[in-house]
Amino acid sequence: MQNSWPLGFFGLRAGQIVGIVSLVITAPFAFGILRDYETLSASLLAYPVSTLVCFFMSDPSKQNFDIDVIQYRTGDFDPSEEQELVLQAVKRGKKHGSTDEQPDD
Repeated sequence: MQNSWPLGFFGLRAGQIVGIVSLVITAPFAFGILRDYETLSASLLAYPVSTLVCFFMSDPSKQNFDIDVIQYRTGDFDPSEEQELVLQAVKRGKKHGSTDEQPDD
């Protein structure tokens, strides 16, 4: 199965080599210290486990994700100028009593 993921500037092999070398260099220092920080240890374990679970659940899928659509849906929650103007107009309308609701008598 051929994946069409971007592999960075230097490719998959270079990334694997750098990852393994980094692990070997930091392992003696990290394992003894992390024992004192339970919350940090749990977070550092949860992130890669979550990554692996998501990867192994989505890798066999034939569905291709459009990153632009994901970015549009989740990337920016600040309203655009046009949306802000509409929101202000709606708020002004509610302040002046021009809603569609019928008053209770």
